[in-house]
Amino acid sequence: ADQARVVSLAGGRLSNEDLFNLAQLTQSKNGKTVLYSQMAGGDLTAQVGLGAGSNFGEMGAGSVIVVVASDLHQEAPLWWLRIKQAVERGAVLIVAGGRPTRLEKYAQHVLRYAYGEEATAVASLLPGAEASEATQALAAAQNGVVIYGSDGLGLVGSEHVAKACARLVLERGFYGKPNNGLLAVWDKANTQGAWDMGFRPDRNLKGTLREADVLLVAAADPVGDNPILAEAIQETDFVIVYEMFLTATAQQADVVFPVLAQPEREGSYTSGERRAQRFNRVINPLEGARADYQITAEIARQLGLVLEAKSPVLVMKRIAEKLAGYRA
Repeated sequence: ADQARVVSLAGGRLSNEDLFNLAQLTQSKNGKTVLYSQMAGGDLTAQVGLGAGSNFGEMGAGSVIVVVASDLHQEAPLWWLRIKQAVERGAVLIVAGGRPTRLEKYAQHVLRYAYGEEATAVASLLPGAEASEATQALAAAQNGVVIYGSDGLGLVGSEHVAKACARLVLERGFYGKPNNGLLAVWDKANTQGAWDMGFRPDRNLKGTLREADVLLVAAADPVGDNPILAEAIQETDFVIVYEMFLTATAQQADVVFPVLAQPEREGSYTSGERRAQRFNRVINPLEGARADYQITAEIARQLGLVLEAKSPVLVMKRIAEKLAGYRA
């Protein structure tokens, strides 16, 4: 008999350890690992992301910061603050956006584009583009950071913007050294970790869900979010949901596993600056619920696959064996 088509749909709440075990299980069944996200570019930030040893606190005169398609004050207030401080120390700020944001009053150069023209606006900053005060500032800079978000963008538009920003980083030489690189303003705590563990957004998510024989959903609620996806999931043969709440997707599932919330367990997230950050248990866990990675390991065991279930530290050792970026 043909092997069942397995699809794992994961959201950015999961820890690196959860994502790694889920990816291992899915790959063992030749399944597909899908990231529940409308934002592209995590593969590019892994290649030309912020260099090791970077610190916004050291950026000032000689640094240029470009922000594209993001309202940082709303989406990443910590970065908003740190960029504001860098500008006070002499950094040059270039903001490209489809609408005014609170960051613009600190910018020396503002590029306003019509939605859909984001990549063209970024291309106007490349070497060889028509000279402007912004291109002169980029040419004179020793260090550069390019930050992009997903304001007004779907997945396809986001791919264009991510590629345009990566090209800007490469052609201006803003990579491979501290205080240089590409930063994504992710909408979830561990979206970068999900990309690193092999999950990717899917342009045809509806078709992928519809064709799945077995669907594992962790930290995502496609049924509650989108009627088109709700319809597709009705055609999926068997749905397994890992969830803290009885979401619309959990209500439709064949099996629901109760999972622990972040404060009830330990693990690690990877920040937008690509630092793996550990978190520890701060409250006693609820009876009966378990961490996502442990549930996946238990399913794997029933299928004859051995995955680490004892502790996140041991899972991280496995991750480090496979992914160079996670070796301490």
